[in-house]
Amino acid sequence: MEVLEVEVRTLSDIEAIETTPLCEWDLPRSTYDLIARTAGKQPDSIAIRYVENGDLWKGDIDQGGNGRVLEVTYAELLGKVRQTANLFRSYGLGDTDSISMILPNVPEAHYVLWGGEACGVVNPINHMLEDSEIGGIVQSAGSRAIVLFGAHEEIDTWGKLDGILKEATCVEHVFVVGDIEGETPCNCIDFSRELQAQRSDAFDFDREISPAETASLFHTGGTTGLPKLARHTHENEVYTAWALNSLRDDTEETCYFTGLPLFHCNAAIGTGLSVFMGGGIVFLAGINGYRTPGVLLNMYQMIEHYKVTHFSAVPTVIGILTQLPVGDFDISSVQFAVCGAAPMPRELFNKFRSATGIRLLEGYGLTEATVVSSMTPPACETPRIGSIGLRIPFTQMKSAILDDDGNYARDCRVDEVGMLLISGPSVTPGYTDPERNTGLFTLDADGSKWLVTGDLARQDEDGYFWLTGREKELIIRGGHNIDPKVIEEALAKHPAVNLVAAVGRPDKYAGEIPVAYVDVVAPVEAGELLQFCEAHIGERAAIPKEVMILDTLPVTGVGKIHKPTLNLLEIEKAVERELSTLTDHSDSVAIKAVADPKFGSIVNITVGKGSPEKEDGLIGKIKELLSGYSFRYELIQD
Repeated sequence: MEVLEVEVRTLSDIEAIETTPLCEWDLPRSTYDLIARTAGKQPDSIAIRYVENGDLWKGDIDQGGNGRVLEVTYAELLGKVRQTANLFRSYGLGDTDSISMILPNVPEAHYVLWGGEACGVVNPINHMLEDSEIGGIVQSAGSRAIVLFGAHEEIDTWGKLDGILKEATCVEHVFVVGDIEGETPCNCIDFSRELQAQRSDAFDFDREISPAETASLFHTGGTTGLPKLARHTHENEVYTAWALNSLRDDTEETCYFTGLPLFHCNAAIGTGLSVFMGGGIVFLAGINGYRTPGVLLNMYQMIEHYKVTHFSAVPTVIGILTQLPVGDFDISSVQFAVCGAAPMPRELFNKFRSATGIRLLEGYGLTEATVVSSMTPPACETPRIGSIGLRIPFTQMKSAILDDDGNYARDCRVDEVGMLLISGPSVTPGYTDPERNTGLFTLDADGSKWLVTGDLARQDEDGYFWLTGREKELIIRGGHNIDPKVIEEALAKHPAVNLVAAVGRPDKYAGEIPVAYVDVVAPVEAGELLQFCEAHIGERAAIPKEVMILDTLPVTGVGKIHKPTLNLLEIEKAVERELSTLTDHSDSVAIKAVADPKFGSIVNITVGKGSPEKEDGLIGKIKELLSGYSFRYELIQD
């Protein structure tokens, strides 16, 4: 595989790369071929480093798994991938059979991901979901087998097996990673023991994988709601790994700290497969990633000890790290960190850089386009805070105006807000359920097919993209998507509720938290409605923080609930809550959130004239109080 000779800094650099067609870059034909190539070049290099406990991160390294730190070489990784594929084939699983993976961040997750794709199709699932939701996803994938994590004091997946199988009647085989305890509803297969019986030097079956074949089915549309599975081909995943690896210039010296969950394609491909392509180390820190006790508290120590070069995070994690003192720890090995999944508050961006000295790059991606479509180029010395960066090589992005039926009308002008569209080798062929593909794609004036992201954005004159809002109504809580319909459908079952609308409330820690507005047909207390939500919403993250009763909900001219009005109201409330602590100045501040054609929304904060000293102090306090939010605001002196 050729390497990039251009250091990407501008859109022109990306266009220079594209003068050589993608087909001439000699990309691997499958994810298995990708790992096999690297293992052939550097078999003894470390591929995976695993630390289960965030407080016991430093200790004896043991390839057998008995020490505190487990290290797996590329030769061993390739062997495990082959063994896993052979194990699945020995139970009759074929090229098109789905295998659902319900595992935390353990090395076996990578064996199942890539061994499963070598055998058939992998369906990674969030192990933190309720058993009925997991079972529903397994059933939607039609998986003949599941790989489940066994009994563990920090992971409760094992106790969900019975509920999963009640929903997933398609399952024939249950492979268990870890301990099997007590009575089980089926004959469980010990994954690790059975793996050892398989050959590691070759496959026991013949399969020539085409780049166009389906490799995985990733659950999307939020951590809640009806299952929606996006298909990824081997080409989707290999191309994305190549593009990311090329921009980062990963090598054997790369050590990528992985704290995001492996059931999401960000960690699986963005900080997994792409690192394997470059021959770097995937550092799995914590069995539950950043959620593991001690991981964030000891992160700077681990960076120094293991010479971490990169890590990816969401704004909530960046916020925590900003509050932790670096002290005397040497974290100069970090070349940059990447943040995505939710908007980054400008002040948090600056505070993190000031506190750590680490360059923070923002990017954009979605499951339907295999993790990443744009990012701030690593070689860029002056990141544009708030931008999601430039498109990556061979991926096309543009903002466009769509008509009322969702069809393409025209391209947007520079800095004009429109629907963000994506095309290229990372874009999914579609969902497993054809009915869900309605509205997923549109054809432009040339007849070219584009993925409709549901996000609103503008592109500036230098090619950088800026998100301004979402046409789709997902609530993003700590990087996890919540479908508001789950909240609305639950509340609508209450006999006193007439209409209901769930929206996101700005939150310093989580980015957004769900809240609900209702109008009612009978007397009822908001507390009763909140308890009703707790009893009828299975996913804890989707339970609204507050339920508010209005006389009438805002509606459009045709009677549809107008959620943008509620979103603006929540922004105003967030500002009011923060500024309520300014008791000496409360009567000299006016707040109004309005729609904005460039930024989506903006809060106008009018500050009354006072003495210069008093006025300057007030403005400084306002900026500090709002520094953790991603919404735009403007201070106006009356």
